[in-house]
Amino acid sequence: MSIKKEHRHLLRTWYFWGGLLIPLFLGFMLSLVVLNAEPKMIACYTSKCLQTFFDLYKFPIAIMGISLPLVAMVAAIHRSLEAAYQINLVSEQLAENVKNNRFGNYLKHREGFDKVIQTVCAHDAKGKGIEIDVDTATLYGEVFPESGYKKVGWNGEWSDLWIEKMDSAAAIILSEMKKASGNQFDAEVFFKAAGTVIRGMRLSHTPFVTIGWKGGSRLLLPDYDCDNFGLSLMSGVANSFGILIVIRSYLGRNNSDDLMMASWYVDTINALNSQSEKFDIPEVERDENAPAV
Repeated sequence: MSIKKEHRHLLRTWYFWGGLLIPLFLGFMLSLVVLNAEPKMIACYTSKCLQTFFDLYKFPIAIMGISLPLVAMVAAIHRSLEAAYQINLVSEQLAENVKNNRFGNYLKHREGFDKVIQTVCAHDAKGKGIEIDVDTATLYGEVFPESGYKKVGWNGEWSDLWIEKMDSAAAIILSEMKKASGNQFDAEVFFKAAGTVIRGMRLSHTPFVTIGWKGGSRLLLPDYDCDNFGLSLMSGVANSFGILIVIRSYLGRNNSDDLMMASWYVDTINALNSQSEKFDIPEVERDENAPAV
């Protein structure tokens, strides 16, 4: 039987009244037996008479006296049950509070992540005539693959593998950008690394243009000018870097100086445009409603 079902006032329990009344009843019945067995007695209050009374009824009186320690023992047991009930109740409430707090913290963590991403997207798109969209639900799942309010052991840990992948691709991009003013710039290496970061950020743009390496996969990039695809590609990279910076900050990695690209931005656009024949670039058709890659 559960503690909750046993939780009631002491005076309403059968064991209290049993411990109190059974010894009294047995002692009273035994007293009647003794009274019936002894010769007729008369009222007498001398010391000898009192001694005789106690000699005859000491056993019934002793049995009746058992009710007091029995009631005390029952009260002690009842207090233990009450304490157990309170502990059980507090434990259940604590477990429920922990569950609610975990769920609330999980939602706040997701909402905070979504908010910082949407904020940087709105900031980077301001005044450029485009919209920057991020699939934050999917991105959150990739950055925090172990997240979930049911996962008691999760304390905000992120995916080191995902971070390392993005950092590695970003380092390759910056390495190639530094070569853009010379003849060592490798457009294919740059484009593949850019694809890793842009797709990794779950990034899309409206309006967009699809640009790909010859015979390879395509990226959805902001559509500024079909004759300047280098600007579109570099804008996509810059937007993905902006998102990576705020994700780093959200994870407590506040130093993102290694992602600064302004010094080589224009040179990279020119280098890309000079190798436009290596890319698949649409000439006319642009679809603003196509799904993201």
